[in-house]
Amino acid sequence: MSRNPLGYRGIPIYASAGVEHEWYNDGESFLIEEALRYKEEGYDAFKFHCGTVWHAASMT
Repeated sequence: MSRNPLGYRGIPIYASAGVEHEWYNDGESFLIEEALRYKEEGYDAFKFHCGTVWHAASMT
């Protein structure tokens, strides 16, 4: 139940960042640029998935 008497007329969404593997080469500067791109697109929230490349983690 919403505690807002006017109700909420939207569904909050976020950008999923860090999934491009370019950040392995450029480090934090690439992640910052990616976050700023999402901000320009209108996102006010995002999360980063900074993991490893699949072959390094023995994933196929």
